Amino acid sequence: MRPARNPLPALALLLAASPYLAAASQEVQVRFVNDKLQVSAPGLHFLTGKPLEQLRNGASVSFDIQISILADSRQTVLLRSFDRFVLSYDVWEEKFSVARLRSASNSALHLSATAAEAWCVSRFQLLAAGLPADKPLWLRIDVRANEGRDRRLADAEPEDGFSLGSLIDLFGRTARPRAGTSQWRAESNSFQLAALKRPTQ
Repeated sequence: MRPARNPLPALALLLAASPYLAAASQEVQVRFVNDKLQVSAPGLHFLTGKPLEQLRNGASVSFDIQISILADSRQTVLLRSFDRFVLSYDVWEEKFSVARLRSASNSALHLSATAAEAWCVSRFQLLAAGLPADKPLWLRIDVRANEGRDRRLADAEPEDGFSLGSLIDLFGRTARPRAGTSQWRAESNSFQLAALKRPTQ
């Protein structure tokens, strides 16, 4: 009788070959804040691998983040929101700084890696108006690191060419990811707006 094969090495190879470095099973939380949907994803970590190495070597790295509300078993996109964040690393303090490009006054300093990741995701507040209240929905987070590619876009200020159109183009390519690209994805479980707790007034 042949001994049962250990499936873990094969699984590790499959995950290594996947262009997404984050699994859909990661924890994503959705809640109401002032009639908007606010997102948190404590299990999503994108300050890893090559982008983290570049940051620790003194380079700034930009991350494009897209958040989507999906319906019909994730087949229909009801709502999308995009943003770009530029991160840098202080080698002396061992802390991260992050700036949100679509809002010149929106930045944070002296953050741990986990806090910097959480800060980026928490900037998104999605309007719930128009979304079905009693239909199963999913929330998906896509993150893409700019590692030397698209440097003109990565370094540009909003008035110099950073636009919603450029992010749509980038995530259009993310929908057809290539191996070796640093990008991550996390999804929520299905939820209904009517079942989400609203903050007490």
